[in-house]
Amino acid sequence: MQRLTRLSLAAAAAATALAAFAAPASADEVPEGALLGADSRIVRAEDGRWVVVKPLPNGDLAVALYNESGYPQRIATTAAEVGLPPAAPAYRVRNLATGADHHTAGALAASVPPRQAVLYQVSRDANWAAYPPLIELDLRLPTPYPGAAALVEGEATTQVSTVVTNLGLTGAADITATLSLPYQWKGAPTGPATVKTLAPGQQLITTWNVSTPAGLPRNAYWLEAAAATTKSSSIFVVPPPAPSGRTYVSDLPWLSMANGQGAVERRKVTVNRTSYAKGLAARAPGALEYYLGGRCTKLSASVGVDDSAGQRGRVTFEIWADGRKAAETGPLTGAMPAVPLTADVTGARLVRLVVTDGGDGGDGDEAAWGDPVIACSG
Repeated sequence: MQRLTRLSLAAAAAATALAAFAAPASADEVPEGALLGADSRIVRAEDGRWVVVKPLPNGDLAVALYNESGYPQRIATTAAEVGLPPAAPAYRVRNLATGADHHTAGALAASVPPRQAVLYQVSRDANWAAYPPLIELDLRLPTPYPGAAALVEGEATTQVSTVVTNLGLTGAADITATLSLPYQWKGAPTGPATVKTLAPGQQLITTWNVSTPAGLPRNAYWLEAAAATTKSSSIFVVPPPAPSGRTYVSDLPWLSMANGQGAVERRKVTVNRTSYAKGLAARAPGALEYYLGGRCTKLSASVGVDDSAGQRGRVTFEIWADGRKAAETGPLTGAMPAVPLTADVTGARLVRLVVTDGGDGGDGDEAAWGDPVIACSG
């Protein structure tokens, strides 16, 4: 329920913003807040990628592609998946950010910025051929695992790809992919970035060599690709230095943080009257991600529901290494003592400390990581 609330707030904010930039209202325009209310339906939600639909009074369908994560993600669906009746042979698609109309053979896909939504109005239209084909542009950066941050360091060369796809039933003329980079970064395509005609279903895939300057400060750096009238952006992150030796995780800077309420706290935690001077106090559901750089082997902690929750709370603790679940506890309650949790993180570039609500909602889910220690080389 809490996640749906966050989605609703994001959709409302998106609808409000779009109302200010869209073309003047027309009879079949999606009204502000159309994705809210009892008629909205979640089609799919996985790894922070949401597909939400709402039937409109005129028979059209509002479709929201919502990215709940902290990084840009590609989100895709089809007319069949969202429950649209068959069209003969294509659908009209209106992008509610621009008011532009296109047609699609059935696929809907977009690169969605973090915690934002791309909103479409989809309809059956016998005049579909009067609209240009829907063009998808995906900017792909290498990541340690799907859905993770794309990492980069100074004075390094890495490869990224632009993928332009014609989702319509007619050809798209004079398609050129371009790539815009941060200041002092350099990039060049290794192959063709232009095609005279992009046929239906065809892709223009271009690989780019991207070089970063020396002394690159720790930050997030945006890249933007463009093709036809479509843009796609993504982020490279310069991580903090990898840990060395035996280190308390609570002393390390995290790469990203998500928490059920407020921010995760670095402080003493107490589980069943046993205190740990070095701790991480979180609220389920949430996750902390740290950069290891492949230098570490083992992470261990004593975990449980913090005494601040009293007898309430039911939390599950998980440790993930590069997208692989390396250890988990099962549900723990406020009446239970701390449980030792150890994970093999050998070779992992990233580690995530995850807490879930144990399946009974978030009431009292105060999660405590007591004395979390990681062993690394160096």
